[in-house]
Amino acid sequence: MATEPKKRKPNFTKEEMNVLLEEVEGSKDLLFSRLTNVLTNKKKQDRWSLIVNKITAVAPTATSRKLKEIKKKWEDAKAASKETSSSAKKRTETDGRWK
Repeated sequence: MATEPKKRKPNFTKEEMNVLLEEVEGSKDLLFSRLTNVLTNKKKQDRWSLIVNKITAVAPTATSRKLKEIKKKWEDAKAASKETSSSAKKRTETDGRWK
C-alpha cells in the first residue's frame, strides 16, 4: 500500500512573520516567564492561542498554522537573528572594521 508523500505547507508570509514578531515581542515577559504555576501556564497557553488566531486571520487562504509550527518558527527566527548579529560582531572584532 503506497502512501502519498506529505505535502509541504507554504512558507510563512511577511504578514504572518510581522504578526508573529510583534505579538511575541509584546508578550515576551509572559510567554518566556520562568514561573510554572497553573495560572501562569494557563495565561501562556491563552496568549499562544491568541497569537495563532491572529496569524490565521492574517492569511486565511493559506493552510492554518498549528501552535507547534508557530513556536518552531519563532525559535528559528530567534536563532537566525542571533547568528546574524554574531557574525557581524565577529567581523568588527577581528580588526575593528568591516570586511
